[in-house]
Amino acid sequence: MASTQPRGDVPPQEIAIIMQRIKAGEHLHLIARDYFQNQGRLSELKNGKRETFKDRRP
Repeated sequence: MASTQPRGDVPPQEIAIIMQRIKAGEHLHLIARDYFQNQGRLSELKNGKRETFKDRRP
């Protein structure tokens, strides 16, 4: 049975990778899919309203 407990925040080094992907022009919905998030979380990250988000990957 899979755990439903969140693993905590995405580590800063992965946030840097996400920001690189955003700056490279990759669509937010494609990045969000990789992290099991909605693109709103990444939009907040992109616009400086958020610094991280919960890691929901299996």
